[in-house]
Amino acid sequence: MQHMDSLLNACANLSAYEQGKQMHAHILKFGFLSDVFAGNSLVNMYAKCGSIEEASCAFSEVPHRGLVSWSAMIGGLAQHGHGQKALQLFDEMLEDGVTPNHVTLVSVLYACNHAGLVSEAKRYFKTMKKSYGVEPTQEHYACMIDLLGRAGKLNEATDLVDKMPFETNSSVWGALLGAARIHKDVELGQRAANMLFTLEPEKSGTRVLLANIYASVGSWEDVAKVRRLMKDGKVKRNPE
Repeated sequence: MQHMDSLLNACANLSAYEQGKQMHAHILKFGFLSDVFAGNSLVNMYAKCGSIEEASCAFSEVPHRGLVSWSAMIGGLAQHGHGQKALQLFDEMLEDGVTPNHVTLVSVLYACNHAGLVSEAKRYFKTMKKSYGVEPTQEHYACMIDLLGRAGKLNEATDLVDKMPFETNSSVWGALLGAARIHKDVELGQRAANMLFTLEPEKSGTRVLLANIYASVGSWEDVAKVRRLMKDGKVKRNPE
């Protein structure tokens, strides 16, 4: 059965839905469906492949649902745009007496992000250590920064970046650059782009987004300068 679990997890990581379905058929054939590990693996595979209905069916058949099965189902719902359903399931998990871990709470923040639930996300983020004993990780900070940026709360997002007890990485600055583009914030766009030029100098998408921000406010000279940098294959820290 361990080999079957490994194969299902491989299918999940590769989003290989058809192969996962074949594994499911074998599990049914050999009577392994009552196995908790097999059930968890099926939920994880279907959820990651985006087949939420089948993930939900597999989830309902898992005997003695534990943290792994709850987290897989909540994560699948959150990842595929079912934010409200993910949060409802999280409440059910708590009612069932299961304590979330850092992975579950990343999915919860992700669900809040997709559902536009800013105040709820702030509450989960601020109370996660006190309520569940989970210290916020870099991934939790990145989720919150992305959420605040998308919601137009750019000052709060940058404040959180400055307060992070970790080195900021490209996912954080990428989220801020995306937010700056959405909300036409040139100053934040320049700051984020400059950091990304250092962290990922080979990534052309940064220059494209920066040019888009300049274009959105009619700063055509800056657009032209960024495009020249793209053409030359060079990046300066501060386009002038």
